[in-house]
Amino acid sequence: MKIIQAVPHVGNEASGPTYSVVRLAQTLAQAGNDVLLLSTKDGFLPESLRFKHQIFPTSKFPDTLWRSPGLYRALQAEGLNSDFIHSHSMWVMPNVYPGWVSRLKSIPLVVSPRGTMSSWALSNSAIKKAIVLASVSEKGC
Repeated sequence: MKIIQAVPHVGNEASGPTYSVVRLAQTLAQAGNDVLLLSTKDGFLPESLRFKHQIFPTSKFPDTLWRSPGLYRALQAEGLNSDFIHSHSMWVMPNVYPGWVSRLKSIPLVVSPRGTMSSWALSNSAIKKAIVLASVSEKGC
């Protein structure tokens, strides 16, 4: 099975997702799956983990949304041959792109919000969330 996982990043300051997303990818790969982890910014992982990790730069504006046209293009290309996409987190573009690709290519999508639906998270950065929701609505996700 080919599985794509998308996460904003797996740098040290990401803590929980850095550990859990990487371990999930590793376990899926050890079980014989073809796993591709797509992220932005930083977080180089050792090649010994048995899955492929690609890191893409983000655009400078708006920096808080972590726009990454390269990550989006990779999702579109890799999605053609994937069995499903797993998006970790919400509210930034690396987590919106999987919904767009999933819908366009009819690929099953799993979303793990990872705390982003808590009361605190929903009340924080309301403008950013409005932009992301408008973006999602625009693409029909």
